[in-house]
Amino acid sequence: MKKRDIVNFILLIVVLSFAFYRYKTREFNYKKTKIIMDTVVEINFNSRLKNENAFMDSLFSVIDKYDNILSYYKDGTELQKLNSSKKDSIKINSDFYQMLSMSKYLYGLSNGHFDTTIGTLTDLWDFEKAIVPDSSQIRKAKKFVGFDKIQFSKNNLVKIKNMKLNFGAIAKGYIIDKVFERMNSNKNIVSGFINAGGDIRLFDRKNIPQLIGIQHPRDKKKIIAEVKVANKSVVTSGDYERFFMKNGIRYHHIIDPFTGNPSRTCISVTVIADNAFLADGLSTSCFLMKPQKAVEMINKIPDTEVLIYYVKNDKIIKTQSKNLGKYLKNEK
Repeated sequence: MKKRDIVNFILLIVVLSFAFYRYKTREFNYKKTKIIMDTVVEINFNSRLKNENAFMDSLFSVIDKYDNILSYYKDGTELQKLNSSKKDSIKINSDFYQMLSMSKYLYGLSNGHFDTTIGTLTDLWDFEKAIVPDSSQIRKAKKFVGFDKIQFSKNNLVKIKNMKLNFGAIAKGYIIDKVFERMNSNKNIVSGFINAGGDIRLFDRKNIPQLIGIQHPRDKKKIIAEVKVANKSVVTSGDYERFFMKNGIRYHHIIDPFTGNPSRTCISVTVIADNAFLADGLSTSCFLMKPQKAVEMINKIPDTEVLIYYVKNDKIIKTQSKNLGKYLKNEK
């Protein structure tokens, strides 16, 4: 074989090898957005397979399944049935046990600021009709609030009559993690994310960080900061998500169980944690606490960070956990 033929043969082998590598490592992008869980949910992933539409639909089926169990406002859910039960002792499934276990953990961690027994209080607030309940209504509803008033085991719940559980502060994170588990079980999925109204969980087998923007709490067209994370959850709670203005006062949906009114301590809280279930609950817990107390709490939790914005003397002030700097990339 001539020298030129040998060179050409080697070049052919290189080209074919590269083509085969590209073929084996090619990725196809799939994304779908749907209004579900009373918010906009986007699922986006890259797969080595060309047709994953059915798998994408199965991910939204996971959301449907758990939303029909845990939603407080959707008619006919398992939670509604539990809350309307006249029995003192109620049988529960593993999902409710997980909800109650996380609720108990966060209730103790936050010294009672995080409380999923606030259903009678949240019922008083109508954000579409801009209704502010009077103090007598709040005082009456607070009699049925207090996580220390319930007892539970893996199969059973005992609660006081007329108490209503509302898992709105953790259910979305729990469901996101269920979607993540299914996504991770598909070995053809290379990377992706689930974004449910600002509750985000990232997934990447190569551990490549992604840049996440945090909305400015007083200008929805702006980003106030950006964090860069890989295989983490980023969850933000803010007083700008669901609110109404009345007589110059902002009334938002994050209710303080001690006062029965919207919390006035923070305006935006972002938590970075290993999973969405924990991040979701911690973002609400921190929002309800004084900023410095919230930071002290997060500093004790491994691999978890928080970024808090609050108002002092009409100025937006920032505080953060000790190791947030490794994720914080840009501030506006």
